[in-house]
Amino acid sequence: MDKFSTEIFGYNKKEVNQFVGEMVNRTEEWIKRLEEAEKERKILLDEVNQYKANEETLRLALENAIRNQDIVKKSAYHEAEMIVNNAKNIERQAKENADRIVSYAIARSEKIENKNAMMKNHIEKSKNQLRTIMEQHEDIILQMEDIEID
Repeated sequence: MDKFSTEIFGYNKKEVNQFVGEMVNRTEEWIKRLEEAEKERKILLDEVNQYKANEETLRLALENAIRNQDIVKKSAYHEAEMIVNNAKNIERQAKENADRIVSYAIARSEKIENKNAMMKNHIEKSKNQLRTIMEQHEDIILQMEDIEID
């Protein structure tokens, strides 16, 4: 090696010791860096595992949300269908009731018109009878005037 000078019994001990000391220091520094890198790797690995767990949780939550969305949609469509059918039934019943009320009103109106016509006829007959009675009474009164009482 070119780094060490030579002496009687080999290389210069001081230079070798200094070199070994530097190598020990470098090795210790490298070991320290490796230990720190290992700690950092473990921290990053834990974070990655946490992200993977979070990703799985989110995936499951998303799947559940999609399933629930489908369930809610189906339920909403079913409920809407029931509401529409109920509204149609209410409309049908309302029409039936309206038809029944109109029929009743027409029948009652016809009955009232018939009674009205009968009453007019009765009034007309009564007027004619009253006229006849009045004319008869007038004739009687006139005849009474012609009678002389002594």
